[in-house]
Amino acid sequence: MKSLALVSFKDETSLIESLKKVYKVSYFNKQNIKKFVNSNYERILYVVYNDMESKFIIKLLKIKKGIVILNDFYLNNLYSKHEEIYYQHGFNHLVTYNKGILPPLNSEVINNALAIFFKNEKFYTLLKQYYYLLDEDKIYFLDDIIDPIEKIYENKNEEKKIDISKLYSSNKSFYQRQILVDISLFKDTKLHTGIQRVVRQQLINLLELSDFNYRIEPVYLDKIDNEYFYFYAREFMCKFLNLNSCKLKDEVVDLNKDDIFYGLDLVAEHIEIAKSEGLFELFKRQGVKIIFLVYDLISIKYPHFFPEIDSKKYRLWIDNIDKVSNALLTISNSVKNDLEKYITNIPITTIHLGADIEKNRIFSKRKFKTPTFLMVSTIEPRKGHEDILNAFEILWKRGIKVNLVFIGREGWMVERLINRIYKNKFFKKYLFYLKNVDDKTLINYYQSSTAFIMASYDEGFGLPIIEAARYNLPIIARDIPVFRELASKNAYYFPNTNNKTKIANSILKWLQLYKRYNYPKSRNIKYLSWKDNVLALLEYFKSKEEIK
Repeated sequence: MKSLALVSFKDETSLIESLKKVYKVSYFNKQNIKKFVNSNYERILYVVYNDMESKFIIKLLKIKKGIVILNDFYLNNLYSKHEEIYYQHGFNHLVTYNKGILPPLNSEVINNALAIFFKNEKFYTLLKQYYYLLDEDKIYFLDDIIDPIEKIYENKNEEKKIDISKLYSSNKSFYQRQILVDISLFKDTKLHTGIQRVVRQQLINLLELSDFNYRIEPVYLDKIDNEYFYFYAREFMCKFLNLNSCKLKDEVVDLNKDDIFYGLDLVAEHIEIAKSEGLFELFKRQGVKIIFLVYDLISIKYPHFFPEIDSKKYRLWIDNIDKVSNALLTISNSVKNDLEKYITNIPITTIHLGADIEKNRIFSKRKFKTPTFLMVSTIEPRKGHEDILNAFEILWKRGIKVNLVFIGREGWMVERLINRIYKNKFFKKYLFYLKNVDDKTLINYYQSSTAFIMASYDEGFGLPIIEAARYNLPIIARDIPVFRELASKNAYYFPNTNNKTKIANSILKWLQLYKRYNYPKSRNIKYLSWKDNVLALLEYFKSKEEIK
C-alpha cells in the first residue's frame, strides 16, 4: 500500500495496521499545518466525530482533500451559527432547527471528502432520507477499507474532460433538491394583499413543511456588471425570519439537476428579461424544471378593466411562460380552462389556494342595527363595486334601510367612483368606505355583517369567499364559473349583469330568504388551509409524472 496518513484526535492505529503516519489534532500548530499541506502523502484519511475537536479536521479537509471516516452521522455539536446551518441545509431547515427539529449537519464534510466510509447501513439509510442526490461511488463501509482506498485514489487521478455546461452548477456529490422560489417583487414590497399574500403564505409554509431532502431557496432577478442573474435572497430572508444575528450575503444561484424554479411571484417584466438573457435556457441545460403559478387571465379576457400597458405586459408574460415552462400551476379549474386556450403542450395542474384568517379569533362584535352587506377587495373596475353601489342606491331610494360597507385600498381607474362614494348623499349613513383596516377590524366586520358580496366580473380564485365562509357569513356572489367552483350551492348568486335593477331585485330576494332563514349557508363550503395548499404543492413537486 502506498504512503498513507490518518488525521484524528483519538488513537486510531488499530484502524489500519500499515499506517505511514497518524496525526493527532494537537500536532497541528502553524508550522506543522504548512508541513502537512505540502507533504507528499499519497493517501489521506480523516476521522470525524461529533466533537468540537473535529472542527479543525474539517477545516484541514478543505485545504488538503482526503477520505473521511464518519464515526457520527450527526455532527451538530460542530455547528451553531445561523450561517453554518443555512449553508448545509437551507432556510427551511434553519426554521425547523430553531424549533428543535435537527437535520444532520454533515453536508460540508461529505461534500469536501473524496469518499466517505460509514460505520453501518443505518448511516446510508439516513443519507437517503436527508439528501436528494447521492454519489454512490463515494460511499463505503468500514468492514473493508484498504482496497476501496486504492480504488478511490485511482479514480481521482484519472484525467477527465471538462464539461463547460457544469461551470454554473454546484458540482456537489450530495445535495438536497432546491426549490428556487421567485420572490422578486415580494422582497421589495410591503403589500400583503392579493398575490403578495399568497406569496407570503406559501413561502412561510414551504419553509415549515418541506421534506428534509428539499432546500427552499427564495431567489430574485438582478444584475451585476450589466448581466442579469438569479440571486439567493439571503439578506431578505434573514430579516423576514427575524434572524437578527444572521450575516448571510446574496450570491448567484447554484444549479443542480432536478432543481425546480417556481415562479410564485407575478413579475412579468423580470421573466421577459430572464428569457431574453437566456437564463431559462441555462436552467434547462442544467436539468432544472421550470414551473409558474398562473393566478388568472383577467387582463387578457377583460383588457378594458386595466391600463393598456398592464394588459400588454401580461399577454407577453403568458407568451413567455408558454415558451420556457416544463409545467404550469393554476389556482382554480376556471383559470386552467382559460389558460388551455393560450398554452399548448404543457401540463397544467390546479391546486386551490388556502385561507389565512383564523376562524377562532373572536373580538367584541359591532352591533349593527341595520342589515349590513360587506365587500372586501381592492377598489378596481372588475370588482363590481359600481354595479353594487348602483343597485343599493335603488334600494335606498325605495326607503329600504341596508348598509353597504366597502373595505379595501384604492386601485386603478376608479377616481370617479371614489369621488362618487365620498359625495354620495348616503355616505356615512348607509354607505361606508374603509381604506385601510387592521386584522382585528376586518374580523369584526366578517363576524358582524349580515352578508358578504362578491361582485367581481372575474377572479382567479376568490379568496374572500373562503374567508367569509370561515365566519359562516352568508355569501351573495355574481354568477360566474369560478364562484360556482368554490361555493357550489352554498352561496346565493345574482345574474352576471351590470343591470342595476336586476341586481337590486336579487338583493331584495335574498333579504326575503334571510328573514325566513332559507338562504344558502356558507358553512358547508369546502376549502384548504394554507398548510393543506402547500402540502399539495410539495406532493406535486415530487411527482415525476407531472413534471417532464
